[in-house]
Amino acid sequence: PPGSRGGSAAARSPPGDDPPQATGVPAEQHKYVTNTLELAGAEVAAAGLRSAIGLDDDALLGHMMLDPEAAMELEFLLHGSRADLANLRYVLNGAACAPGDVPEHVTADIQRGWYHGGALRAHEYDEGHAGMRLDDFVKHNTGALARLKRSHVLALRLYTSSSFTCFNEPLRGGQCPHPFRFSVYVLAQRAGTAEA
Repeated sequence: PPGSRGGSAAARSPPGDDPPQATGVPAEQHKYVTNTLELAGAEVAAAGLRSAIGLDDDALLGHMMLDPEAAMELEFLLHGSRADLANLRYVLNGAACAPGDVPEHVTADIQRGWYHGGALRAHEYDEGHAGMRLDDFVKHNTGALARLKRSHVLALRLYTSSSFTCFNEPLRGGQCPHPFRFSVYVLAQRAGTAEA
C-alpha cells in the first residue's frame, strides 16, 4: 500500500517544453527524473539489496555467478522488450557505432535527434568508441582501473542504454523478485552497494 515503505517527496522536472519521445521509453519514464521519491523504511535498508530484489538465496546466487553473462542474458530473454534484446545483442556481440550493429530503435532516435538521455546528434552515440567491442571496454583504462569484469561492463552498458527501465521500473515499483535481479546485483557490485 502507498506509504508503507516510508514517506515520499515530490521532485519536479524543470519547466519548459517536453522533449521528443525516444523510442522504447514511456513518456513518464525518465532516467534521472522522478515525480515521487520513495524513502524505504529501516527494515528494507537493514535487509539489504539482495533481499529487496529477491536474490537472498545463496544457492541461486552461486549458480548465477558461475556464468554471469548467461544469467543476465536469460533475464533479458525472459523479460526484455524487443528494444532491450536489441540493446543486449549490440552490447554483447556488436561493434560500437557499426551500422549493422546499432539497434534500429537507436538509429530512429538519432534521426529524431533525441535519445533516452536527452538531445543526441549522430556523432554523439557511443562517441569515441567506434569499433569497440565488449572486451575492448573491459580492457579500456577506466575499466581496468576499476577492475571491471565483462559482466560488470555488460550491466553498465545496458544500464546506460534505453534498457535502464529494466533496472529502474521494478526497483521504483518495489517489485520482488525483480525480473532483472541478477543484472541489478551485478550493476550494484560496481556501484559499491551489493553485499558480499
